[in-house]
Amino acid sequence: MWIDRLTQTRLTTLPASIDAGRYQWDEKTGNHERLNQHSDINPGALLLSDGSDRYQLLGSSGSFTKPVIDNPERITLFQNAILTLGETLAKQQSTDQPLLSPLLPAAVIDAELDLLPVEKTLQIVLEKGHLHEIAHHPRLDIRYVEETTDVARAKRLAKGALVHLASHSECWQRQTLSGVVPKKVKARFSEDDYQIYENRVFVRLVDKLNQHLNSRIRTVEQLQQTLDDALGFEENSRVIDYRVSQKICALWGQTFDAAATLKALELLANTLQALNDMLKNITSLRQSGLYLMIPRHVQVGATLHRTNILNHDTHYRHLAILWDQLNRLQQTNQLTPAQRFTQQQTLANHYSRYAGLVVQHALEGNTQIQPIASKCSEKMSNTTAAVFDYEWAGQTLRLQQQGFDWQFGLITDTSKMNPPLLEFTPWFGLNPIPDLNKPQPANRIILWPSINSISNEQAEAQQPGWFALSPMDLYCVERLGWLIDKTLNEQLTRQYANPIEKIPRQAAKVIQSIQLNPTTPTTMELTGTPPQLHLLEAPSQQDADDLKKALDDGNAVSQSNQLQQQIQAITALAHCPVCAKQSRLIHQPPAGFRIECQSCGTTRYLEQAGKELKSHFRDKENSETPDAGFTIRGRWTNDVGNIYKK
Repeated sequence: MWIDRLTQTRLTTLPASIDAGRYQWDEKTGNHERLNQHSDINPGALLLSDGSDRYQLLGSSGSFTKPVIDNPERITLFQNAILTLGETLAKQQSTDQPLLSPLLPAAVIDAELDLLPVEKTLQIVLEKGHLHEIAHHPRLDIRYVEETTDVARAKRLAKGALVHLASHSECWQRQTLSGVVPKKVKARFSEDDYQIYENRVFVRLVDKLNQHLNSRIRTVEQLQQTLDDALGFEENSRVIDYRVSQKICALWGQTFDAAATLKALELLANTLQALNDMLKNITSLRQSGLYLMIPRHVQVGATLHRTNILNHDTHYRHLAILWDQLNRLQQTNQLTPAQRFTQQQTLANHYSRYAGLVVQHALEGNTQIQPIASKCSEKMSNTTAAVFDYEWAGQTLRLQQQGFDWQFGLITDTSKMNPPLLEFTPWFGLNPIPDLNKPQPANRIILWPSINSISNEQAEAQQPGWFALSPMDLYCVERLGWLIDKTLNEQLTRQYANPIEKIPRQAAKVIQSIQLNPTTPTTMELTGTPPQLHLLEAPSQQDADDLKKALDDGNAVSQSNQLQQQIQAITALAHCPVCAKQSRLIHQPPAGFRIECQSCGTTRYLEQAGKELKSHFRDKENSETPDAGFTIRGRWTNDVGNIYKK
């Protein structure tokens, strides 16, 4: 039995064409599957690609959807970043350590700063002119060809020319008494042969160097773009919201500070210049001289035959050195199907951990959410799963890992999670967003790399419920922070003025006395029989203590806890999301409120229309740029109006 992770449906048979990493072998099945007769798929494991286009299982077969990637170097950088971050997270045993930065690791950047050994060797060889000398003055062989031709063209007769002439009268000019005057004879010609083994090695080496240099240039340019984007936050501080700039610069600062970033950019610029110079030389070698004399279909095996010329010639011996260095570099990336499948499993596991890391950063970016350090992991279903608890608005939030997925929600007094507010499914897929054929639950979020392009114009991708997640995206934390803040704000809005039922008689008298107080007439409301309490505004500390004591005396422990939680929820609602100062919530009948921050002027209000709640937000600080989107405001990008079902 297979589970479609994107739609959470169970399948007995797989489609003919599938996306790698989308389907998971059900843990309840018990037995295992086998991929292409070389690797077992254990219960709970993913069906990932082993580098081939097709998959062959024990009972079915099909093909993998091949990703269309214009820039394969982006995939390599992305995978290297995920591997580096995943290995670092696996080594962090102590939960007291600060969270690792989810942006591009320094180790990945450092690996590309300088020229590789083969590139340093090539640079020296090009400077000394060895390759150009071979291209314009190559070694060659003499090839002898026998051909029947006119007598005037013949300089040397071929072996057996007289016998050939005697048996072919059509080659006679005329016959005389003394013999035959020939018109054509079988002659021997000599030609220069450029297709010797060493020259074929030269041409194919030039092709391999051209491919390698183009790939390296694209990789370095991608890194340059990432570093330039990071520096752009400081340069564009007047345009980008200072809160976004500070958050992203702080995360980037864990990898590189401003001075180190400038130094890295300088080194990358020098490396890129050297690579472009070498590519220019290689391109010129491919457009003239020896390269044009060797057909493209002539190939050379991966292992060179060490001829005397390749070993001892002043120029040709450098071909063998470059060939071997380039082969060693490429062989490190050449894996067997079983090894590639194992590598993909590792990447999928690391990507799941990385998703959890980004969600943790997004949670801690909310000033109202405080981590509970004493609870970081627990035993679940006989396996150790990552569990992180947070205190928020008098309630406990929990982020927990379920296999490859993450669940985020509120937990009850029995430490069990309510239906999750959000469910994150990290999909390590390199394909575009597939058509799921049916709408997904609003709380299901699919995280995927979005290798081809990541747009920062809005937090979500083109399809609702899809969020790009990559270490090369500087807005990765802001994206999920925007989603979490929006979800929690909606949760608080829905909970506003929820009734606290079965209020004891003595507590009801305390509430009535509070209502009669002219300074606090709209703080709370008592309705119905038996009495129900609706908390409309935050009561004074004295009123809250008196009411809580009355509830405790009436053995209404549950109602007392609900009261305390609602007071904290109203306090959280009154917390200004712009300047983080505390405001005052003012009730507006019948079931709405208005909050205006005295510090920054941000206004929020809620109104009820039938069974719908309409929430409005106006950020005075950014009112001059009402069209400013996610790129400028990050997680503080609030919709002008949201509608919730009551």
